[in-house]
Amino acid sequence: MPGGRARTEYGAMTNPEWMWMPPDSAVEGAATLRDGARVWIREVRNSDPPLLQAFLAEVSEEALEYRFFAPVRAERALEEILRSRTGEDQLSLVAASGPEAEAAIWAHAEFAVVGPDPFTAEVAFLVRDSHRGRGLATLLLYRLAAAARRRGLSRFCAYVLPGNDGMLEVLHNSGFPATESLIGGVIWVYLSISEPPSPVGRLPITRGGVGRDLDPSLRETRGTEVAATPVPAPRPKRGSEPAEEIDPASAAAEPGVSPSCA
Repeated sequence: MPGGRARTEYGAMTNPEWMWMPPDSAVEGAATLRDGARVWIREVRNSDPPLLQAFLAEVSEEALEYRFFAPVRAERALEEILRSRTGEDQLSLVAASGPEAEAAIWAHAEFAVVGPDPFTAEVAFLVRDSHRGRGLATLLLYRLAAAARRRGLSRFCAYVLPGNDGMLEVLHNSGFPATESLIGGVIWVYLSISEPPSPVGRLPITRGGVGRDLDPSLRETRGTEVAATPVPAPRPKRGSEPAEEIDPASAAAEPGVSPSCA
């Protein structure tokens, strides 16, 4: 029942129902949120632009800036979302009010392999202002992670602007082992997704794994000097040896260029 206990991917009776995950073979389908409401998770469709436009009209300018690392208009945000369609190395999902074709979109999330490491994908979320705090981003994270594991990925990377506490809370409380560092004014969070998340929720966070240790006071600073993503280098195919680690500090050293998950 809503708010009760439910089985996780491995069958443990510890996660609340809103954290329930389907088997790795299933990404789309219904789920229950924290408040007991039902939501439908699915991939982005060709018919979605009008629904995405309506969704973005209900997202604040601040939320769009946090998501895209610069002030952007809803039209540009729509272009970016549609550009990140599902492919071999990426997946774009929405949380909708139901399975119907015209059901309103409440949230969007995606992962994409953008760096030289073929086992690491960048992950990002955007939630309609009126639906924040309901567990939508966490639910989408779990669905993305399940699909990513099936495709051979083992790690998610998210870089977060200081002050975006909602995104940090989702990542910290996900139940995935996390490493967090501050590089070039941006908070880098790596999640190990090779196994389903811990049923106990929040795990200890390793800080300073790359770059320098995170200074909590910097979370109050809206550092927005990072605005673009460099063109990724060619990646080896999964199944071969992992790519050599790239120093993220050097990747973020050029002003005006955002880091790329390595």
